[in-house]
Amino acid sequence: MKLKFVSLGLLALSFVACDSYEESASVEAMRNARTEYVKAETGMINAQVAYEAARTKGQEIANAIAEAKGAVEIDKLKVQLEEAMADLEQSKAYLEYYILQQKNNIENLENNAISFAYNDYTIAYNDWTTNTAILLSEQNSLKDYNIYLAGAKMADENWADKQTKVYNLNLTGYNATLEEYNASLAMYKALQESNDWDAVKVELDAKRVELQELQAEEHNLGVDVNLASTKEGVAYNALATWMSDNFISSSIVRGEGVTEMAADFNTHKATLENDTIAPYNDMDAAKTAVEADGAEDADDYNVLVETYNNSVVVYNDAIAAYKAYQEAVLMSELKALNSTYVAACTKSDALQEEYAVIYAKRYALNSEVNNLSSLYFTIETNLYSGAEYTATVLAGMISNVEYNITFAQNDIDNIEANLANIEAGNYSQAQVVRSYEETIASIEKRIAEYMVKVETSKAWLDAKEAAYQALLN
Repeated sequence: MKLKFVSLGLLALSFVACDSYEESASVEAMRNARTEYVKAETGMINAQVAYEAARTKGQEIANAIAEAKGAVEIDKLKVQLEEAMADLEQSKAYLEYYILQQKNNIENLENNAISFAYNDYTIAYNDWTTNTAILLSEQNSLKDYNIYLAGAKMADENWADKQTKVYNLNLTGYNATLEEYNASLAMYKALQESNDWDAVKVELDAKRVELQELQAEEHNLGVDVNLASTKEGVAYNALATWMSDNFISSSIVRGEGVTEMAADFNTHKATLENDTIAPYNDMDAAKTAVEADGAEDADDYNVLVETYNNSVVVYNDAIAAYKAYQEAVLMSELKALNSTYVAACTKSDALQEEYAVIYAKRYALNSEVNNLSSLYFTIETNLYSGAEYTATVLAGMISNVEYNITFAQNDIDNIEANLANIEAGNYSQAQVVRSYEETIASIEKRIAEYMVKVETSKAWLDAKEAAYQALLN
């Protein structure tokens, strides 16, 4: 009897289905079945030849009996006929045996073909499901890494902007300090060349007055800086609150405000329904009338259809008008809040830069006043060593300020190098972004490869399933 397998759907196939039909076992079974088939076929051919020969011999003997005249000859022929008939029965038995063998072997061949096709089917299914699972996994990874990349870019943008601002403020301060140090150095060298110690008192008094003015300016500017920083915080909070109230999820970029919308305006509000309730009811009533009237009265029906269509137009116009009004109002509000925030950031940045310059000058000038005070004290109290000692003290002051100039210049060089690295993207946070981008590129490449594999394995699976189903049918 021909073997029949239960036809299984793709999703019902088990991954262990092929454990019962190992490919090597199926191939071996098919090979054995084919060998037995050939043997049986050869035996059947031989048996059929023997059967035909026995039947021919029996017929010849029967014909001889019919022609025989003597009793002795007839008896002899009868014995031969019985022997021939026995040979014929034996040949017939062999023939029937080999016919049965051939039938069994044919069924075995068919059953092994089904088994072999089923094995191919399950292998193709496993290949397809494996490739599909890997593809889905890679696609999920791509989603995750795109989220990681977006976060890293935002962090990079904020980090780079903040660090650039800090470096630029420091650079402004160091340049101002360097300017004061160079002015001090020029003054000290001029004193060294002139040996005009009376000029020290004049310079000291002038620097003290300048220092007092800078200290007052620094204090007042510090108050303005704090006030500007507070205003910036208030403007930021107002913008953040507005975004929350209007269901907008987007980043607030310092100095720019909200630049991209991540959600539609008022997605979760019911205002639209309230403002369009009347035209909606008209439309709904007209639709109900159309559905209830049917097509029995063509004229009345056409009037209802026209009323309904007009109501739809009114409703859609009301929706569009409300959306346009709503978006215009919201955009106007956003523009105002953005403008206030950007202005606050600009004001704060300008004051902080100005403060950095005043602070640096005051710091350097304070050091210079201290140096001049020390020099003036040496001049006034030097009773024994004379001008030689005063010159030594001045030389020490020149040496110290030259060191400070070198130190300040090194700081300036380092800051400029850091700014150049930020501009070129040569820093850790930028490397995080690049790393995610490289990973995403790699994932996208694998996805493209597995999409081809899935498509190919699905075509193979369809072919193997069709071959299997053809054998079952």
